[in-house]
Amino acid sequence: MNKTTKKVSLILCITMVLLVCFSLANVQTSGVWGYGLKLIDNEANLRDAIENYEPGEILVVQSDFEVEEVITIPAGNNIILVGDDVSPGLILKITRGQQFPTGPMFIVDEGATFSIEWIIFDGGYTGTESTESTGPIIENNGTLIMDNRSALVNNKDKSAASHGGAVMNNGTFTMNSGSQITGCINGYGGGGVYNQGTFTMNGGEISGNRGDGGGVQNNGTFVMSGGGITGNLGYNGTESEAGSGINNSNGKFYIKGSSQISSNNISFSDGNPIKITGAMTGPVEVSLQPGLADGTTVCIGDGYDLTQTDVDAFAASGYILLLEYNKIVTLAPTIKIDKTVTLAKGETKRLDASVKPDDVADNLIWSSSDPDVVTVDSSGLIKGIASGSAVVTVSNSDYDIKASSDIKVSDNETTDPVDPAGAVKDKNTPVSGNSTDTGDHMPWVNFLAVMAICALVIFSVNIIKRRRI
Repeated sequence: MNKTTKKVSLILCITMVLLVCFSLANVQTSGVWGYGLKLIDNEANLRDAIENYEPGEILVVQSDFEVEEVITIPAGNNIILVGDDVSPGLILKITRGQQFPTGPMFIVDEGATFSIEWIIFDGGYTGTESTESTGPIIENNGTLIMDNRSALVNNKDKSAASHGGAVMNNGTFTMNSGSQITGCINGYGGGGVYNQGTFTMNGGEISGNRGDGGGVQNNGTFVMSGGGITGNLGYNGTESEAGSGINNSNGKFYIKGSSQISSNNISFSDGNPIKITGAMTGPVEVSLQPGLADGTTVCIGDGYDLTQTDVDAFAASGYILLLEYNKIVTLAPTIKIDKTVTLAKGETKRLDASVKPDDVADNLIWSSSDPDVVTVDSSGLIKGIASGSAVVTVSNSDYDIKASSDIKVSDNETTDPVDPAGAVKDKNTPVSGNSTDTGDHMPWVNFLAVMAICALVIFSVNIIKRRRI
C-alpha cells in the first residue's frame, strides 16, 4: 500500500468516527432506527414540534411541565408523544396550568392522529372550584390512541357546552392495555368518556370517574373486547345509579372476551340491547328498571351463538337472566303470601308462599315483627300469642326479594266446643239440643231394627206352614 492510499484510508476512518460521534450527540434530530426523535421539556418545545412536524418523528417528553393554552394537532399530522423513562417507575406529566383559559387541553383535528404512551395528562382538578375547567382533557375529532402507561386524570369539566371529563370523542378513539382514565367528572354526560364516534376498548381501565354515564356516555359505537370499567359513580355520586359505569342511551354497544363492568353498571334504552360478539368471562353488571316483563331482552348474540357461560357472566339486580333463542332475557323472581290474616289467640295457620322460579323456595327465611303477638316457624306456620298486630315477612337473600303479611290477633281464644254446663263434648256432637242425635249409639239402633225384621220373617213363615197343614 503506497503512502497516498494510506492517507486516504486514514481520512476515511477519521470521517466515519466523526460522523458517528455527531450522530450520537445530535440524536434528538438525526434519529435512530429510521425515526427522528425530538426532545420536549416545555410547552413551547411541544408547540414548535407539532407545528414543524415531519413524518416519522417521535416526540419524547423529558420533564414535567404545564400548558397554559389549548394545543391543537392539525390535520395531516401523526403525532406520537412518549414520556422518557427518566427514572424507574416514574411517569412524566403534562398538567393544565392555573391560568388556562376555557376549552380542552388538546384538540385533535379531523384527519390528524394523536398517539400517547408512558405519559400522564393531568387536568389539574384538586377538589376546589378554582381548579375546575370548562372542557375535557382531549377533544378528539380525528384519531386518538392511548397506549401502555398513558393516563388522563383529574379533570372536572363544569361547562354545559362540552361533555366528557377526560375525552370528548367525535372521531375514532382506541384504548389499549395499560392505559387509564380516572378521577374525571362531567355532570352533563360522560364522567370519563363522552362518545359520539367510534370508541374501541381493547384493554386499560376506566375507573373512579363521575357523571351521567360515570365511566362512558355512549351515543355512538362502543366496542369493548378487554379492560375494565369499574368503580365509577353516577351523577348523584353512587355506584348503584343506572349507567354509573356505561350509559348506553342512544348508541350501539358491542362486548366480548374478558371485558369487565363491575362495582358500577351498564344501562341501556328499551329496544337497544347489549350485543355480544364473542365468548364472555365477565363479570358484567347490568342496571334494569323494576317491573320489567318476563322475557325482556338484555343481550343478543351478534354473529355469535350464546352459551350458558355467557349468561353466567352477566348479573342484573332483582332479576334472573336466562338463555332463550340466542338472547339473554329476564325472569323476575317473586314470592307471594296472603296480604292479611286474622287469628284468634292460640290459633295456628300455615302461610303458603307462592314462588317463581321453584328454587326460590329452597332458601326462605320467615320472621315476625313482634313474636309476643305472632310467632312463625321455618315452615311458615304462624300462631296467635296475644291480641294485637304484627307483620310476618318471608324473604330469599339469594334473590333479594321478600313478601309480607299483616297479621291481626283477636281477643277470642280458640278452644274445643263445650255445652252450656261446661262439659266437653265430642266434635261430632251438636252443641244445640234441638239437633238430631247422631252419636255413637246409632249402630245399636240399626242392629235392633235388623233383628226385628228377622223375627217378623220367621213369624210369617210359621203362619204359612200352619195354614198348609
